[in-house]
Amino acid sequence: MADDDIDDIADALGAVKAGTDLSTLPVKSVSDDSDIVRITLETPAGNVFGRELKRPPVWGPNCDLKTLLSAYGLGPDEVDALEGKELPVRREVTDGRPRFELDLKALADGRA
Repeated sequence: MADDDIDDIADALGAVKAGTDLSTLPVKSVSDDSDIVRITLETPAGNVFGRELKRPPVWGPNCDLKTLLSAYGLGPDEVDALEGKELPVRREVTDGRPRFELDLKALADGRA
């Protein structure tokens, strides 16, 4: 086993702390360039991951950004208010590494 493999496994294990609920993660930062909103979330172990949401020309029911903002009672120009909020996530292991995705279905269903 190469040293890189051991490092990858250690990183993956470090992404999860025993007894820690990982169904929500805090928003570490938000950036908005008018077309795309970038959200960075952080695990308890300090690992970060990001998600980009397109800002649509028209707010519609199928808009992920609208779903996210509406779940927290925020409008289109209040994306910065997401910083520090806990967002629901789904966790899976891909290629031996944990991977997190925003759980937009939980938001749409009001489980945020």
